[in-house]
Amino acid sequence: MAFQKGNVPWNKVGLTTTCAICGTVFPTAKSYLKSGRKCCSTKCANQYRSKFYRIVYPNLQPSPELSYVIGVLIGDGCISNYHGKYSVILNVTDETFALSFKTALRRLGLHPRLNSSIPKTKSRRYFRVTAMSKTFAEWYIQLRPEDILSIAKSFPLEFLRGFYEAEGTATGHRLCVFNTQPWKLEIYQELLHSLDFNTSHLSYPRIPPSKAAHELHILGGQPEQARFLHSVNPCIKWGRHASRISDRI
Repeated sequence: MAFQKGNVPWNKVGLTTTCAICGTVFPTAKSYLKSGRKCCSTKCANQYRSKFYRIVYPNLQPSPELSYVIGVLIGDGCISNYHGKYSVILNVTDETFALSFKTALRRLGLHPRLNSSIPKTKSRRYFRVTAMSKTFAEWYIQLRPEDILSIAKSFPLEFLRGFYEAEGTATGHRLCVFNTQPWKLEIYQELLHSLDFNTSHLSYPRIPPSKAAHELHILGGQPEQARFLHSVNPCIKWGRHASRISDRI
């Protein structure tokens, strides 16, 4: 914008603020005041970030919380990389499930936040859990199926609970989990067999083949379904019929 007579440059208006690091009083624009600018230079800004935005180092040793988080992530969760900012994300319609995942992330040492909104193309409210951690994201991305199985075997019930809450269902006489990637159900099946549950693996072809649906059912009828639910104790998806069974046991 060309200079016009009567205009006063922003640094001559008289607006000033104090640097949060060195204490220097420096001129600033009204827009900078609204945005919350706190430093007088790039050097001070870098010191401010290192002071108030420290790198988060989560606890990645085998634990019930880590096993649960991995179970949820291979089901409904994901890792996002937006311009180098890594985030752990879970977007679901059940607030109880979102709060459970948020609590587990916090116990790992992360700082998750929970937001809710109703998307324009949806009619239901969605709950979104987000936790930023490059350390956790890079560690999770390099995990192989055998690594996930090793973590799950340390605390199998917590892993089963996380994956069931993400991908499971209990309707009528059926209790099963769904996924399009067979290796995830193979891990789940191996853990169930280690706990003396009998299972049945079904697949439904689709186009393209990579989107084929796979189901893993727990056999044995209502008693075995109730035993699974009491062993895993999920925060959701008990099913109306299974809940009545559980009340009698």
